[in-house]
Amino acid sequence: MAELESISVAPEHRGRGLGTRLMQAVHADLRERGIEFVAVTLFAGNEGAARLDERQGMRLGLQRMVGRVPPGDACRAEDRPLIGESPSRN
Repeated sequence: MAELESISVAPEHRGRGLGTRLMQAVHADLRERGIEFVAVTLFAGNEGAARLDERQGMRLGLQRMVGRVPPGDACRAEDRPLIGESPSRN
């Protein structure tokens, strides 16, 4: 399996089939290498990229959560109970 992290077409050149041609070139290269599957990463809300990927036969197969690292000790794991545990009272 190959993973395509990013392709981009400048806004002023979108809508001309360039993204499709880029993806076709990627697919041709993968076929030459004997790779049958490709995973594509795109950001939520990027509808143009989603439509391009769907036209290429891609389907949603994995969702990845992305977020900003919280400041300070906001997410100290040792302060939170594990699933099924009751919170300790000090």
